[in-house]
Amino acid sequence: MISTITFYLAIVLFLGSCFGYGFVFGKIYKNLKRWEMKVIFEKNSALLATFLLTFVLSLVTFTISFYTSDSSLVANPNPFDVVLSFFSVIGLGSSVGLFAIFFFFRYFVLKYDEKDKKFIQFALFVLGLCAVVFFFLVGIANGNYLAYPLCNAIYIGKHGIAFVNTHVAPAPFFVGGKADGGLTIALYAVFILLGGLGVYALCDHLMFKHYGHHGMVTTTFFIAFPMGIVGARLWYCVLDISKCIEEGTVSVFVKNPIEILKVWNGGLGIMGGVMLGILSGVIVVAILKYVKKDPKFVGVSLLRMLDYIIPTILLAQAVGRLGNFFNCEVHGNEIPMESLGWLPYFIRANYAFDGAIPCTPGMVYLPLSLMETLTNLTGYFVLHFLFYRGMHQYHIEGSNLGFYFIWYGFTRVIMEPLRYGEYKYDFSYTFAWVLVYGGVAFVLLFALAKVLREKKLLFFKNSTREEALLIDISASKKVVLRNFIILVVVVLAIAGLALGLTLGLK
Repeated sequence: MISTITFYLAIVLFLGSCFGYGFVFGKIYKNLKRWEMKVIFEKNSALLATFLLTFVLSLVTFTISFYTSDSSLVANPNPFDVVLSFFSVIGLGSSVGLFAIFFFFRYFVLKYDEKDKKFIQFALFVLGLCAVVFFFLVGIANGNYLAYPLCNAIYIGKHGIAFVNTHVAPAPFFVGGKADGGLTIALYAVFILLGGLGVYALCDHLMFKHYGHHGMVTTTFFIAFPMGIVGARLWYCVLDISKCIEEGTVSVFVKNPIEILKVWNGGLGIMGGVMLGILSGVIVVAILKYVKKDPKFVGVSLLRMLDYIIPTILLAQAVGRLGNFFNCEVHGNEIPMESLGWLPYFIRANYAFDGAIPCTPGMVYLPLSLMETLTNLTGYFVLHFLFYRGMHQYHIEGSNLGFYFIWYGFTRVIMEPLRYGEYKYDFSYTFAWVLVYGGVAFVLLFALAKVLREKKLLFFKNSTREEALLIDISASKKVVLRNFIILVVVVLAIAGLALGLTLGLK
């Protein structure tokens, strides 16, 4: 009874804190033109502190619910693990809650001097790092008391609200493999949505920062994101059909084409989503700029938009791959569990399942989803901070589109041969090389266009290149070299983590 009460109390506190944050942020944003930074803190610090505390309490209450449940796994927990768990969730809640506040002020308020800006940026870095550390501590503290495979969905229905695993389909939430008297929200879908919304917020900030308007990417997002889902579904269907042809069988999508529409049954191919999403986004912006002649877009450089929006797709892909982790899918062949000994137990234990089917005792599956998350994060740093911002005037306008295809193409070239059984598609490997070659072609095309522009041999009637330069084109070679060295060190640090993972798998 205590566990049930605290569980639902935790949900109420969590939702209350989210709505509270949204209310305060909305009020601040509405009054930005009238309020200075000092006034903002004076008027809203008490409310922000209240909702921060509410958010922390929601995590603490959920932890109480976990340790007071009737599960045999938590019957006799180690006292040290319990103390570490509560300490970690308090740290995690505080870090995430404060990060949200500083993130809002950094990217939406923009009314502070250079000293405040540096402090906020430093705070975001520290809080982000702390959030990651505390998250892993929570997993370490509770890892031995969790049921595996981990939950991959949220059930909402006549049996209440619960975290469930649809592969296991536990009673009473499922009958005959289907949700009983309710619905399930897949964590995979949640992560895809979070990745998309995060990228939208980042791109919206970049557009506002350089062009002074919020909402410039709203139309593009609400068209490109759904089209990305459509492309991902169609790509999965094409992969399934191609694999069945190779095996001499007939795909279910050929037997019954209506199955293509049943996205809720699972099956998305990220390469198709990327292709159709980018294409539709570019078309929307081109229409707004050249056909509709929207005043907000007339002075916008389409090539520069490609430079800073395209790399953010890698961030969305990195977040989306977390859904594969919870779904226990898209992994490689079996390897000894000790090969992942440097990872927390809760991660290793979940990689021991393909859906609900455990692998050989003492073995785990090659964590391709984790490896791709790391490579995608590395790719974002390379494309945005090194190629775009770090190289200053030496950067070729629009070339990040090509570099994205090259980076992601090589990622797939490396990952595809490592996939396990049903997740391996020869067509994906072949198309990955198409992405690489296509990316090279785009880079060469934009390089040629730059040379022709500089030699005044190419003329754009609606060109706004000079007005739309979003980086400092007057940087000295010394500054460029400094940025290059610093960013290479950062990239190598992240890439080193991915390489360490790969070497540890031998």
